[in-house]
Amino acid sequence: MTFTLRVPNSENPHLRSEAAVVGSYASPVAARRAFFRHQIAAERQGHPSEAFIWDDEHGCVVPVLEVERHVNDH
Repeated sequence: MTFTLRVPNSENPHLRSEAAVVGSYASPVAARRAFFRHQIAAERQGHPSEAFIWDDEHGCVVPVLEVERHVNDH
């Protein structure tokens, strides 16, 4: 499985799979850690992070708070 940390280049939710890839990770837990690092860096620069975790295998967003549940399901 591959999980990517992405930053949207459009406000259109239908284009989420086209968002710029910031990093690629083998586990959702690693992607979640990267998500939080990215969020902290964005806040230090004075703007909110719009990054999200994308499940490349299933083609969908993985809510950060559901990473543990996602891991337990597989």
